[in-house]
Amino acid sequence: MTVIQDGPDSPNAADGWHTDATWLDEPPAYALLHMETPPEVGGDAMWCSPTAAYDQLAAPVQELLCSLRVIHDNESFIQGVCAKVGDAAPQDRRWAP
Repeated sequence: MTVIQDGPDSPNAADGWHTDATWLDEPPAYALLHMETPPEVGGDAMWCSPTAAYDQLAAPVQELLCSLRVIHDNESFIQGVCAKVGDAAPQDRRWAP
């Protein structure tokens, strides 16, 4: 498990909408989020199921999406996380079918 601690000297780099680990062929089944000291404003998190969203799409839209190739390029974010947790530079994980 990777623990990322944010604070005044190490602000959160994923403050907007995002999805985790999209570059992996099999993304993790679970994600944990733990807040020890909530801010006075903000700090809320919303969770969604992309699988459930996909299942609600019309069949032609699903077929179109399955025919696309996506380039996941968030290398700068990954490098920032690696630096934050003291990890070595990540492998190139941007290509996924």
